[in-house]
Amino acid sequence: MHSELDLLRQENAKLLAENAKIKAENVKLRQTMEEKVVRLIKLEQSDKEKEIQITSQLSDIPLPDEDHSHLPR
Repeated sequence: MHSELDLLRQENAKLLAENAKIKAENVKLRQTMEEKVVRLIKLEQSDKEKEIQITSQLSDIPLPDEDHSHLPR
């Protein structure tokens, strides 16, 4: 009986260590995920800013006349 109790204690210690390792890995994965979300938000904001800049630049370009009378024939 005493050895069975010792075996159970060893197994419990092993499982507790494994659990701690998995929890630590989970913390790292959550941190990585949060970093990726922040990076994605920054990239999306940058894309919006570039889109606004391009749209602004395009609106400054004059459009050609519709009748094309200024073109040589």
